[in-house]
Amino acid sequence: TFYFVGANDVAEEGTWRYESDGDLLGYTNWPPGAPDNADINGFNEHCLSYFPTLQSGAVWNDVICNYPSGYICQYGPKAPAFGGASCAGSDTALSACDNPACSDACSANPCLNDGTCTVINNTTRECACLVGYNRPDCEECSCWASDDCGGAICPIILAVFVVLIVVAVVIAGIVMCR
Repeated sequence: TFYFVGANDVAEEGTWRYESDGDLLGYTNWPPGAPDNADINGFNEHCLSYFPTLQSGAVWNDVICNYPSGYICQYGPKAPAFGGASCAGSDTALSACDNPACSDACSANPCLNDGTCTVINNTTRECACLVGYNRPDCEECSCWASDDCGGAICPIILAVFVVLIVVAVVIAGIVMCR
């Protein structure tokens, strides 16, 4: 999960400033190759995010500004948040949003196996799953489950069906030869 830090380089590429007051960042923690200002479907990466990883600890990354994410705020409730939420601990230098409205229901990327998350309202979401995966979170379908698996046929059941057809064709051929 990404967490917006409240800084961007929209005004001048490569010059990262806090959105709340325009101050330059006094610290950086970019991993090798970042920021890269990648073009994602016509949107460039201009917003600073914090991305915890197992390999490198917590590093920064530039992401598109409308990417669903949580927030880490700089002094007070000036960072944008869903549903009019604010950040806790505004009397401290760095506060994390603890209000569930700080991010939408899809911000944690809950849909597995390339499923697509859609926010129904600020607290409810739904996963659209690829064929072979079932809801609520696009888990792999069980051959014995009664769940809707998007029209997928269990490979074991399909193999048995094919064998039965072959046997029926062979028997029909034997009967016709007599």
